[in-house]
Amino acid sequence: MIALSAAIVVVIVAAPIIGLAAAPLLRWAAAVTLLFGLMLVAGALHGMLRPRIMRQGKVVRVATGPLRSVDLPLESVEGFLLGQGRVVLPLLGEQSARCHNLVMRLAERATDLQRGDVSPWLGEWADGYLTIRGTWCEPLDADLVTRLNAQLAGANRSGQE
Repeated sequence: MIALSAAIVVVIVAAPIIGLAAAPLLRWAAAVTLLFGLMLVAGALHGMLRPRIMRQGKVVRVATGPLRSVDLPLESVEGFLLGQGRVVLPLLGEQSARCHNLVMRLAERATDLQRGDVSPWLGEWADGYLTIRGTWCEPLDADLVTRLNAQLAGANRSGQE
């Protein structure tokens, strides 16, 4: 959110300079700054609107960073839980405020999936639990977890048939 705000400020400041600047060099500098700001806005919006979890066939894709994700076999995902943890913001670090987290339980038999690399501000992955911080998600509540578990059960049933 901070990056998005900063990018919007860059766009607002740079745009008028392009029209007001008499010197071509200043115009070009403002245009490059405007382009950079627009790219930051687009990147921030992409990160905010990208689904954190989605199923594609027999794979559950989980966003583990701004530009990366990991594919988990559907049969390795045992279920979803609603957790709670501290808010972690990229520039401010861990806060005393708390938020709901979505916790994905992974099967113990999937030993290679017991831990993984996740951006700290997005979540953590250790001991067979992949936690997605609610700071960056839709509002997390028991209804969402129930829906996700029902979808998981349905996907597992259709995969066994």
